[in-house]
Amino acid sequence: MKIIRPYLIFTLATLLLIFYWSSLPEKINSATFSPSINLGNSSAITLDNGQLQFYQDKTQNLSFKQIQSEKLQNAFQPLKGNLGLGYIPDNVWLKFSIERQEADQPIWWLEVLPAYLDDIRLFHIDPAGKLTQKKSGDFLLMSQKQENYRGTIFKLDLLAGQHQFYIRLKSSSTISAIVKLWQPDQFNQYTRSSYFVFGLYFSLILTVFLFTSVNWLIIRQSIFFYYALYLLLNATQWLAINGFVSEFIFPEQPLYANLTLGLSLALAAAFAYLFYTKIYELKRYHPATYLLFMLGAVVGIITAISVPFGHYQKFTPILLLWAIMTTLITPWILVRLWQKENLSQRLIVIAFGVFSILLSINILSTLSIIPFNELTIYLGMLSNLCHILILHFALILQMQEKEQKYEQAKIDTGIAQETIRREKQLSAEQGQFLEMMTHEIRTPIAVIDAANESLKILVAQKKPNEEQTQRRFHRISNAVKKLNTVLEMALINSKHESWPFELQPEDLIGISKEAIELLGLQAENTIRIEKVDDKEIVVKADRRMLRIAMLNIIDNAVKYSPLKSTILLKIYPEAYQGNNGICWLVNDLGAGIPDIMIDKIFNKYQRGDDSSNRDGLGLGLYLFKNVIEQHQGHIKVKNLPDKGAQIGFWLPL
Repeated sequence: MKIIRPYLIFTLATLLLIFYWSSLPEKINSATFSPSINLGNSSAITLDNGQLQFYQDKTQNLSFKQIQSEKLQNAFQPLKGNLGLGYIPDNVWLKFSIERQEADQPIWWLEVLPAYLDDIRLFHIDPAGKLTQKKSGDFLLMSQKQENYRGTIFKLDLLAGQHQFYIRLKSSSTISAIVKLWQPDQFNQYTRSSYFVFGLYFSLILTVFLFTSVNWLIIRQSIFFYYALYLLLNATQWLAINGFVSEFIFPEQPLYANLTLGLSLALAAAFAYLFYTKIYELKRYHPATYLLFMLGAVVGIITAISVPFGHYQKFTPILLLWAIMTTLITPWILVRLWQKENLSQRLIVIAFGVFSILLSINILSTLSIIPFNELTIYLGMLSNLCHILILHFALILQMQEKEQKYEQAKIDTGIAQETIRREKQLSAEQGQFLEMMTHEIRTPIAVIDAANESLKILVAQKKPNEEQTQRRFHRISNAVKKLNTVLEMALINSKHESWPFELQPEDLIGISKEAIELLGLQAENTIRIEKVDDKEIVVKADRRMLRIAMLNIIDNAVKYSPLKSTILLKIYPEAYQGNNGICWLVNDLGAGIPDIMIDKIFNKYQRGDDSSNRDGLGLGLYLFKNVIEQHQGHIKVKNLPDKGAQIGFWLPL
């Protein structure tokens, strides 16, 4: 139902408008025909209310003398409205009469629209029976016209009495005509205002054309190229329809002006089809409609080719009917665009909806399916404003949206590349970590295995030495502790960045003793704790994580200090940046830290030199740094003046 409703609304609106125009009667019977026009005080009179009669000359060669015969005079039919016969090759005769009173204005101008009618002959029989013949039309040189005017204008000097007028129309385009009588002042005023409005209209199209052309030169999107050419050709078409090409571009080459109209109309249609296949993405979403639009472009090109060969009148109706057909099937496309709930897409729907309705009325009136009048001409021009005021904005907005999507795609690509890089780095680190863990686990396993074999030998002797047995049990116990410590550190090292910290009041000295005990007899015999008093030193900490951090520092101190040397562990209060806290520092007697390594030793998997003959835990100080930082503390590291290094941390109380 959501899809059908917009389609029905669009179709019904179009059909109702067409029905309204087609229901207006074009012809009236002879009883209602006005035998003559009374000028009176009117300043402008449009002969669309029964003042005209017409005759269709299918032979195309009847003379004025033959037209005056009684038989043909009776063949004239009255008109209600303007003349509109579509694309026919016949000549058409119009006749009307004017009754001028003595008090009426004698000088009048007779205008015949549209400006693209090729050959217009005016035959005037005054009250005295004198015949005057005048010639105008699109095929007449501008210098030979009575007035330098874009359309057809005849000057009439009317004597008092009855005047008979005949107009013969001949055109290679559509046979349509609007006939007006003007008083000179009123006509001059109308001309000035109309030229001003036309100037604004075409200036706006030129501005959008230039802007679109610049966009195409910068972005190189084919949709901008098609749209720019469509605007240029469409503007040229309306310039020709309104006579500006004849007046300003080819004033003395009427054939070129006539060709310009046919070529620009046909090619504008072709590029319109190409443009809409792009903006609607027909090839992707509507392949059948895409073929119809591409065939429409082909029909436009064929029509353009036919123009120089004089077949424009045959092919143009096909092109225009094709436009009506494709217009009626596009609501399904508009529904899809509207359902995207995207501003640029909905603007396109609005623009094309208004454009297609207005242009359909113009085309149908040109084909004489509905009555032809001056309003239908201007509706065709008004349809272009949908491109200029709505569609162009929608097109720019659509391009901006595509640019934003492109930029987002670049960002997403960058994120994906960074993710891949990090995964590769993590994989490499995991491989390195596994290698180190394998190395570290091998030592306690070897100790356990050796002690176990020794115990077997002692048991086999049936006289085990108590001291040797206890020493081996102690070695096994220490190795197991070391193995547990390594595994615990491995677990925390892999998860510490997302590990939930549980901060509780903890005894800093008690945690330190646990860490020393986990490292075995060598650490217990080597490390001496120095504190300011015997009171408990309590900090908020995650006991497990802080113990692991201490293990790293103490283990490194034992590893890099000479055998049987004393390692000092200092714990004392100290203020830092105005906050009270506790310093926990380990002084070793090793070779110290090279200056270039002081800033690097806390990097992940960074190892010191291997001058010590004792393996360390191998996990580096990266974990230590992160644990302390998550306790809101900071690292302290420096080389001692005499020998060794001092590494530790400060924690707030």
